[in-house]
Amino acid sequence: MKYVFLFCFALNIIGGSSQLHCSAQSMNFTPGAGGMLPMPTEEEMREIEQFLATLSPEDLKVLEEMGQKIIDEANEKNVPVFGPAPGGASQPVATPKTEKPKESVSTPTPTPIKKNSATKDVVNKTRDLLQNLIETINAIRQKIAEENVLEDIFAKINLPLNTLLYYLHVVDDDKVAGSLKDTEFTSLYELLKRLDADLTLSNNNFYVPEAEFLNKITPAKEKQYKQEMAAAENMTRVIFARFNQALDKDLLNEELEKLIRKYEPEALKLKQ
Repeated sequence: MKYVFLFCFALNIIGGSSQLHCSAQSMNFTPGAGGMLPMPTEEEMREIEQFLATLSPEDLKVLEEMGQKIIDEANEKNVPVFGPAPGGASQPVATPKTEKPKESVSTPTPTPIKKNSATKDVVNKTRDLLQNLIETINAIRQKIAEENVLEDIFAKINLPLNTLLYYLHVVDDDKVAGSLKDTEFTSLYELLKRLDADLTLSNNNFYVPEAEFLNKITPAKEKQYKQEMAAAENMTRVIFARFNQALDKDLLNEELEKLIRKYEPEALKLKQ
């Protein structure tokens, strides 16, 4: 699963270098007690979530590929990917179950795992929407980070935004994305479409001026800078209000969590 690859390699990055340009040699891991990697703590999980939320789709693809190497090596060495947390008790090793002789009595047919039946075209269009929304949110946050006064406006929703980005990355998967077109999640899909359209428009009109050195600034440039900064602050408040509506009034994160709980529940366990 994609999120397993992401978390496997994100653990390696957070524990060491933050560079994504890793060679094949850097993927030679020695298994720990009971697994390739120690089971992360709650604090590490939060760090991983925040780390993944800042990445572009290209960076996430690199993590998937590197994380896959960890999974493959674990399978080759017949050990689980995650071992016990540092200082924790060893995880019990699962023993194969002995198959019992078939009984003559009939047994009920197990309920199949829920899968969406969306076409490839629908899945691709939905993923395009999700990826554009992720890129736009990251672009807006990058602009806001250029000025402390803008960051202060956004400070209240930084954590909910991190959660939103994490959920969007989880849903941006062939297995899950198409389910947004299911009748049960049509309203969620429309909510994401409106948010994407509004944020794209705001981002296109969001300009943060660069401060010049005092010895180079003229009265005219200073006046222009103040006007542009005032406009940037106003736009930041507009964007904040749009996010606030999506997160508080429309309960976007809660709706995404319902979708993920149905199609990719393990992702929620990793987030906790």
